[in-house]
Order: sequence, then structure tokens, then C-alpha cells
Amino acid sequence: MMMIIHEAGISYLVDVGRVGYLKDGIPEGGPLDDVSAGLAHALLGSYAPQSPWWLEIGPAAFSLSVEKPCMMAVVGAPRAVFRNQECVNSAVPASGFLSQLDQDMTGVALVLSLDAGDSLSLSAAVRGVVTYLTCDAEVRETVVLGSQGYCPVGDFPGLAGRRIHKRERIHLARSFRSGRRPRVRAHLNAIAASQFLTYPRKQILRFSPVGEFVAIREEQSLQLLDTFGPFSVMQADRRALRLRLPAQLRVHSISRNASSPTVRGLVQWPALGAPILLGPDRQTVGGYARFGVIRKADHYKVGRLWPGCSVTFERCDTACETDRFEKARHAWMTLVKNHIAE
Repeated sequence: MMMIIHEAGISYLVDVGRVGYLKDGIPEGGPLDDVSAGLAHALLGSYAPQSPWWLEIGPAAFSLSVEKPCMMAVVGAPRAVFRNQECVNSAVPASGFLSQLDQDMTGVALVLSLDAGDSLSLSAAVRGVVTYLTCDAEVRETVVLGSQGYCPVGDFPGLAGRRIHKRERIHLARSFRSGRRPRVRAHLNAIAASQFLTYPRKQILRFSPVGEFVAIREEQSLQLLDTFGPFSVMQADRRALRLRLPAQLRVHSISRNASSPTVRGLVQWPALGAPILLGPDRQTVGGYARFGVIRKADHYKVGRLWPGCSVTFERCDTACETDRFEKARHAWMTLVKNHIAE
């Protein structure tokens, strides 16, 4: 089975990521918005591939066609979805997405049945950065350094991700299940979509401070603050989120004489620049002052930010955060099947 890409924009092939390669300077990778990616995999139910994979579609328009019948899940940023040039996204307002730019919006989440030769197209995203596609087949790409999402070429091998290009053919292998799939168009109901796929104009990221900074407001004395922002997003991609300082905030960050390891969600603060929030394809060491680390439960929000939106950092207590987050995620995935509407 083969999937043919007709229009790609900035898109990547990603899997769940890798472990054990940070010592070699290779980041863990994985989806930028892991909540949307996990939801796309869960919506396929028993037809989901045993080794999860996704096409991570950027904000530009995207299209593909398939050579054999399959079920395709589409989850992510608000945008119109077309099957054979027919819009199948019931969430598209009659007046179009542009009429809702000043409002909080809800992303797309649906499953489509595609016949041999069918095409699937996505319009340009109105809000957010990424949309995820996956289907009921296993991807057959070379595993390099523990991941199928590794790019061995370019200026920064391994850091740029596995880029998808126009006219590329992605090889897929049908899973062990056989037989014709029913022609379905499942989607999340309105209640679940509003809970799992919100794209607000203003985003709050909770963090644990590292302590290598001092923040000063013009109208206040020198002090550490519990809330920083709002910042505006200048650039968003898989490597990092670059932010613009608000006019009233002045920051003095300490200088560092040596580089140190980085983690996903680390916020670096150059001495004379704006903060940088590191993503899944970041560099693995860095020398800038470390402002704090975004808690794991908020990592997915980075994939729902776009240039021009607002971000505020809030200090939080992260004790036992990882354990609570994993339990909540497991319970959330268990309940997904109860929120599917035909």
C-alpha cells in the first residue's frame, strides 16, 4: 500500500519518539502536540497501527491520495477537510473560519473511510500550528537511531525531523486485520471536542523555575514574580517557540560560562534577547540562562500556538506532577471511545 503526497508545505513523519540517544546529541523527537496525536490514534480504535505514527501537517495546505482503501484519522488545528474535493468537516461555520478569528476556536477531529484512488485535502490552518493524520496501516520507513522520524541529512542532522516532500511516496503495510472497512465518518461530539481540542487566543503555560534569572518591572522594585507576560509568539516550529517581550517587562538573566543539557519544555533566556521555549527537535545542550521548565501536562499547548497569539507563564508546584499527568492521560484515552459520534 502506498500514500502519495501531492501538496506538503512544512510537514513531518513522526512516531512516539526515541529514548537513550541524548548522550549522542539526538533529541527524543515525537509529536509536537501529543494530545492531538494521541487522539488521532485512539479514534481509529481497534484498527489503529500497533506502532503509532503520524503525518504532522504544518499550517499550509496539504493533500494526498491513497492506492488502497483505508481509514484515516484527522485531528488538530481548525481547518477545512476535503475528501475528493467535497468538504466533510461539519465544524466549518457557514461564514468560514475567518469570521471567528477574534474568538476561541475548536479544532478538527474525525475519521474518514477512503477508497482506492481517493484524495484527502486540508485547507490552510486558521489557528494553531499542526494537524495529525494517521491510518489503519503500519508505516514502513527506515528506523534510524531508534526512530522513523529521523532526518540524516541537512544542516542539523537529526534535529530537523523527517521532512515530507511534494510527490513523495510513503510505504505502508496493511495490518493483520483484513476485509473491507465500512464507509464511516466518525467525529468527536461537541462536548468532547470543546474539552480536548480548544485553541484559545491566550494561552497559559505553567512552569517550575530554575532560578537563573531576575525579573524587573519598571513600576516595581527588584523581585521574583509568579506570573510573567503576556508574551507574543514570533515564530513556532518543532525546534523552538520564540517569544517577544512585553513592553513593561525588563529582564536581567545571569551569564553562564558553560553549556548544560536541555529538556523539552525548557525556557532559555538570552541576556539581551527574548525567551526561547525548546521543543521536541531542539538542540540537546545550550548555554543561555534557564528560566524554567514547562510542566509536562502543558507540552501539547506549544503545538497550539501560532505567531501573534499571547502566552503567559505561571509558576506552579510540580511535585508529583508527572505521576498525576500520566494517570490523567490514561483515564482520558480510556474515555475517548465514549465521545465518538457517527
